[in-house]
Amino acid sequence: MPIHEALHGAVYKAFGASDVRYNTSLRQFYAYAISHHFVADRREFTWVALTPFVVINSLLILAAVFWSPVPFLLLGVLLVHTAGTSGDFAMLNYLWLNRHQDVFTYDDAISHTSYFYARYKGQPNDS
Repeated sequence: MPIHEALHGAVYKAFGASDVRYNTSLRQFYAYAISHHFVADRREFTWVALTPFVVINSLLILAAVFWSPVPFLLLGVLLVHTAGTSGDFAMLNYLWLNRHQDVFTYDDAISHTSYFYARYKGQPNDS
């Protein structure tokens, strides 16, 4: 989990987030990276959500193929990691379901809340 969340945080930072924080709950078995007061658009958030899945699963598959002593253990870890990315894919599904809109996400680390805002494409800015 720490590597997975660190990858989320690294992508947030690559897109300009200056305050990335991490939180975990062993009791409820979750962890997350949150970018305090950073607005991410659809493209940025897609990268944030997909990077750990692509990087970690690619490394696990390569290791399982080329590191013969423990391929089944590595494939088991791959299965667990893939299942653990369900939250990332749930958020990507939200983006897909709202693909006809401009979607932005904004995190508030103090309240441990992530907000998603959608605006129909072509709608004028109110700001």
